[in-house]
Formats: sequence, C-alpha cells, structure tokens
Amino acid sequence: MFAYLKVDYEYVPYSVGEGPDFDKSSWTNVKETMGFEYPNLPYLEDGTTKITETMGIMKYIAKKYDASLLGRSAADLGRIEMLAAHVATLKM
Repeated sequence: MFAYLKVDYEYVPYSVGEGPDFDKSSWTNVKETMGFEYPNLPYLEDGTTKITETMGIMKYIAKKYDASLLGRSAADLGRIEMLAAHVATLKM
C-alpha cells in the first residue's frame, strides 16, 4: 500500500533461519519490548501510533494518506468491508 501511495517507509525483516526448525527468536526476543498492545507481525509504527494486524494497518494507511480508498459512500465502505472479511476467511 505504501508503494501504491508513493509513501516512503522502512521495512524491518526478521530472520527465521533455515527450516524445518525455523528460529523465530529474532522476533520473539523483542516483540514484548516494543510497546504494542497486541505484539504481532506485521506491525506499523508511525510516530507514537503503533498498530498490528494487517487490516488495521491497511485501514490506518488508507485513512491517513488517501481516505477515498475506504470508499466514498456507505455502499462503497460496505463492499470494502465485505471484501476484507472474504480475504480474512481465505487466509484462514
């Protein structure tokens, strides 16, 4: 979304090493120290705003940088939410 909106951002990767015994310690060792209400990946830090969960992050970015991405009408917003719920279901 940042690329689409042409917004600069910093990507912070966490190494998990080689499988099948992936080592998640690069994330698990720091996640509780970062000040997130619900520490999880992905996360977004924007000044004092700290958000985790993909949908929360996407809606935050849309609202901040181009609110029209959230729809111009109640019907648009309903369709967007419907699509978001469908994508979440597919991810499960």
